[in-house]
Order: sequence, then structure tokens, then C-alpha cells
Amino acid sequence: MDDIWLCAYVADVVRRQLDDEAILVENWDGEAPLIPLIREVMDKEHDLIGDERDRILWYTGCAQLVK
Repeated sequence: MDDIWLCAYVADVVRRQLDDEAILVENWDGEAPLIPLIREVMDKEHDLIGDERDRILWYTGCAQLVK
């Protein structure tokens, strides 16, 4: 589940930094609407990865994304 969470986390960072959802939505090939899906995964962060957020971000080289 950490890979699903990581993808949603990075997409959420992109969305927030650009203050725009268009680039994500335009490049999404999935069946479910993307933005609600990202929000759902982020809302369930603790259920999916517990207290491992910082460790996952460090291990994947994404620690610099943390604000």
C-alpha cells in the first residue's frame, strides 16, 4: 500500500504547488476521478502506512517534498 500512498502523495504535492489540477487530470488514464481518489488515499494515510510516512519519503528520495 505504500506505493499507492506515495503516488497519491506526490500527485497531491504537484497539485498544491501548481495550485492547479488540470495537468494531473489531463494525464490521468484511470477509470475513477483522480482528484477525489488522491483525497481519499491521503485521508486514509494512517490506515495505509501507519507512522511510516517519513521513512517512506526518505527511502524513496522524496523527503525534500515534505513541507
